[in-house]
Amino acid sequence: MVVTDTTIDTTEQQTVMVIGGYGKVGRLIVRELIQTGYQMIIAGRDLEKARQYAAEFQQAEGIAFDATEDIATSFQSVEQPIDAVIVAVELNSYQLARYCLQNAICYLDLTPSLSRIKTIKELEVSSDAIGLVSIGLSPGLTNLLIKQLQEEGNITRVEMHLELGYGETTGYNSFLWSFSNLNANCTYYEEGKLQNSTCFAENKQYQFLSRNTPRRVYRFNFPEQITLRETLQIPSLSYWLCYESAINTNILARMRWIFRSKRIQNIMARYYSWRADGIDTFRFSVAYTLEDQTKQIEINGLDQGRMTALIVARATKILLNRRDQYPAGVYHIEELMTLEDFQPIMNELEILRQELHLP
Repeated sequence: MVVTDTTIDTTEQQTVMVIGGYGKVGRLIVRELIQTGYQMIIAGRDLEKARQYAAEFQQAEGIAFDATEDIATSFQSVEQPIDAVIVAVELNSYQLARYCLQNAICYLDLTPSLSRIKTIKELEVSSDAIGLVSIGLSPGLTNLLIKQLQEEGNITRVEMHLELGYGETTGYNSFLWSFSNLNANCTYYEEGKLQNSTCFAENKQYQFLSRNTPRRVYRFNFPEQITLRETLQIPSLSYWLCYESAINTNILARMRWIFRSKRIQNIMARYYSWRADGIDTFRFSVAYTLEDQTKQIEINGLDQGRMTALIVARATKILLNRRDQYPAGVYHIEELMTLEDFQPIMNELEILRQELHLP
C-alpha cells in the first residue's frame, strides 16, 4: 500500500539515490518514491543486486557505489544530477555525508547511532545544503510524537518504551545494531543531568496499554534520550526496550556478555531476521509527566521495516519540496517537520491514551 500524498508537489522530475537500496528497508524506500514520481538510483557495493532490483522498475538504475572510497569519483559515474541521497545502511565513513553537504545535495541518514548522528550534525555545510537525521520509526516518528505532546504544556519527564517483533519484517541491520549495543554504554538525562549506565543492565516492569500484563523492559541507548534534550529541552529522558517474546528478551539480558563477539552478533542477527515465524508488530509507548500529572500514549503498528520506509520516503518528499524554506544545516526531523506532516502514515497506526494516577 502506498501512502497517497496530495500536498507535496512531485511533478518536477527529481533523482534520489539510496545507498543500500536493495536491502530490506532500502527496497521499500525505493518502491515508495518511484510510485510517487521520483527517478531512483539504487546504489551499493553489490552491482548485481543493485541492477537486479532496478530491473523491476522503469524509473530506476542500479550502480556500484562504495561510500568509503573516493566519493567525487563515484559521483562522476552517475549520469544525471542527484537531488538527494538516502543512506539506508550503517556506514563507518563520513565521506559521503561531507560530500553531499558541501555540494548542495540533500542528505538523509537512517542511522540510530548517537555518535554518528552527532558527528553528522557537526559537519560543515555549504550555503544551500540540507541534512536530515533522526528519521525512521525510532528515532523519527518517536521524536515527532513527543514534540506534539509538548503542546499540552511543560513536560518534565519522558520515559519511552519500545517493543519490537522479530523475523524478516524487522531486518538484519536492525538486529545487528541492537545486538552490537547490548554491552554498550548508555547515557540518558535525569533532571537535566547526564547519567551513565550499561545497556540491558537495568530493567523495570512496564504496562503497555495494549497488553494485559506488564512486560520487563531494559534500558537501551536509543538516541532520543539525548537528542530530545537538545531540541525540546526536556529535563528527564529515558528509553527502554523489549522484544515481543519475553523469553527471548530475558535470554538476551542474561547472556548479553556473549554479544561482545562480533561473530556472535552477526550469527544471531541473521537467525532472528530470517525466522519464518517472525512477529511483525511493534509498540511504542510513552509515559510523560506534565506538571503533577502523568499520562501515557501508545502507538501500535505492523511491519517496522515498511513503516520506517514510509516515514523516510515522506520526509524525503517534504525536504525536497521545502528545501528553499529551510536555512542551510543538518537537522533532527523534529526541527523541520511536525507529526501533522505524517498524518497519512499515522492513520495506519493504532493510538491509545491513558491518564495515570501514580503515587
